[in-house]
Amino acid sequence: MGTNCTCIRQKGDDTEILSVEESMIKERSFITKERDEKELDMLYPCTSLLGRQTELEVGLFCFKTDQEKFIPDAIVSSEGWKYIGEKDTQGFKSGRGVFIWQDGSKYIGCYRNNKANGYGRLVYTTGDLYEGEWVDDRAHGKGKYYHFNGSVYDGNWIDDKEHGFGIETWKDGAVYKGSYKNGLKSGYGEFYWADGSSYKGEFLDGNIHGRGIYHWSDDRVYDGEWFNNKMNGMGKFVWPDGRVYIGEYENDEKHGIGEYIWPNGKKYKGQWYYGQQHGKGDITYPDGSIMSYTWENGKKVHTIDE
Repeated sequence: MGTNCTCIRQKGDDTEILSVEESMIKERSFITKERDEKELDMLYPCTSLLGRQTELEVGLFCFKTDQEKFIPDAIVSSEGWKYIGEKDTQGFKSGRGVFIWQDGSKYIGCYRNNKANGYGRLVYTTGDLYEGEWVDDRAHGKGKYYHFNGSVYDGNWIDDKEHGFGIETWKDGAVYKGSYKNGLKSGYGEFYWADGSSYKGEFLDGNIHGRGIYHWSDDRVYDGEWFNNKMNGMGKFVWPDGRVYIGEYENDEKHGIGEYIWPNGKKYKGQWYYGQQHGKGDITYPDGSIMSYTWENGKKVHTIDE
């Protein structure tokens, strides 16, 4: 998240020290009296149109602190950024404050050692918004990310990336609950789509990968192995009318050795080639008799005499 964000940054190895030197002036008018910290969010909104829209939808930011009153300092840079908040004796941002960048992005929350540390909110010019825990200018700990398109991630973060358990929801009603690694769905998870389909199983790098159960909205069910969002390996596919296939898959197709069972008890057991019977296979009929055939592209071409 933050690695692609221009909002939180350092210039070279130098720490940005807030002082009254060349490019900065103080807004003395703001600090004539103590302010309720809730006023800070109202008085200094995000200047980006999309960011402001998201702020209004999410609501006012509340500091997670017992202190309600504080006397902030206010500084404006000739570069266009603005900081209103507390500082330490060295002039570093420390305590509660709001920082508005020249592009309109805004951070409001806690600082330590001139960096976002503790609980805070970052509003992007794109309309995205993150609120949660920070460590050294990076989302780290528990946090919630609102995408302007309506999707929301609520869960664990490490070093600016979704990592650990999280819940992601979409505007159409889809939901994912499960494990993330380095910003991608990885490990066990459950995905529920808006059309009623669902998947419960393993993910890798954002894809369905490993072992899992996919349940379609029309009640078809596949329980087996997956590779990059496709049925691949051993699996069992059940249709709502009672048909069953148990066997090998490749690239979403029956491929290899597999058994296909009809509701009336008829069975085919043998070779498959990308969705069709191909090679040698046996048919077991409902009366128990068995016939062996050679198949090509789903058609019987030769009867094999035992």
